[in-house]
Amino acid sequence: MKLLLVALSITVAIIAQQPVPGPIVGGGSDGSGAGGSVSHAITIPIAGDPIGTGTTSVGIPSTPVQFACTINKVTLAANASGAITVDIWKKAGAVPSASDKISASAPATLSSAQINSNSAITGWTTAVSSGDVFWASVASADGVLTTATVQIWCQ
Repeated sequence: MKLLLVALSITVAIIAQQPVPGPIVGGGSDGSGAGGSVSHAITIPIAGDPIGTGTTSVGIPSTPVQFACTINKVTLAANASGAITVDIWKKAGAVPSASDKISASAPATLSSAQINSNSAITGWTTAVSSGDVFWASVASADGVLTTATVQIWCQ
């Protein structure tokens, strides 16, 4: 399992700092984004055997993001249908801790599902600055899931 976590940390280092082209809103037909906006995704993998066994805080921090944006949606996907609740932490230039929680009382959640996307992120701290580091902290899990991925979407 430790080998798997090392491989995932390499993956997140590559994925988390890259902007993901999204829908261009009001942009030109050349795809330049002029007059529109580009969506970004910050991806955080979570792994366990199963997730949540023996600890309530697992995950791999993102590398520092290379863009500023405003969070507008969070998506949680898992390897199977199950239940998991994940708090999101964020800190400028360092690995965050529980005191850096941005998900308020509305964490990313799966309930008898394999994927859930939520744009009702009321109470979240939504401002993201270049250099911020994200962490996914498992608040609860049903002991069925072994992998999950949190994607934080912003513009």
